[in-house]
Amino acid sequence: MTTHLRRASIVTEVALTLPLFLVMLAGAMEWGWAMPHEVDIEHIARDAARAGALTRVVDGPEAAARARTVEALVAEGIDPATVTLTTATGTTASGDVISVDLRVPYRALLGLVPAPADLHANATMRLENQ
Repeated sequence: MTTHLRRASIVTEVALTLPLFLVMLAGAMEWGWAMPHEVDIEHIARDAARAGALTRVVDGPEAAARARTVEALVAEGIDPATVTLTTATGTTASGDVISVDLRVPYRALLGLVPAPADLHANATMRLENQ
């Protein structure tokens, strides 16, 4: 009888803890899937801002940033048509700057836990070649 009670309690404990464990595992997998993509998007935004910062103002730093962004997105296998890209030049206390704002739709790995709708990155750099 003791063996049956012990087995019943083990089955009950597993039935109660397994769903929680699986949700935590799914969340960890989703986070592990999203973070490298977030880093890639941040790198693309920084690289685009850098390309714009090194382009002379008369040559169009915003166009250079957009071209570099499209090039990097295609290299990462992301369709540029699905991306929201905003570039702007302006003046701050430290001089003229270019800002790149990038939003990429996030494709969830499992879809079992809440995930962001899109990944976002922003980079601002001072224009170097005036």
